[in-house]
Amino acid sequence: MDKKKVLIFGAGSIGNHMTYASINLGYKVFITDKSQTALNRMKKLIYKKRYGNWNKEITEKVVWPKISSTITRLKPFIKFNETECKMIMKDVFV
Repeated sequence: MDKKKVLIFGAGSIGNHMTYASINLGYKVFITDKSQTALNRMKKLIYKKRYGNWNKEITEKVVWPKISSTITRLKPFIKFNETECKMIMKDVFV
């Protein structure tokens, strides 16, 4: 049986929590951010400090356009469509 796939936008604190929870639920996790620096910080510092070593099944990739800070146009998802995710998570603060 194929694993369910989840695409998480944002490699910050909440993105780390969502990633860890999704991995523990057995999902295949794809994490994206507009910044490679944020993805590196997540992988080498935040995730490791909170949960131990980085799970090699997590796929991380920068896909957000540099000039766009919103996902309303779905450009990030279109560029990340190889994930074929059925669930997308994003931490949103207003």
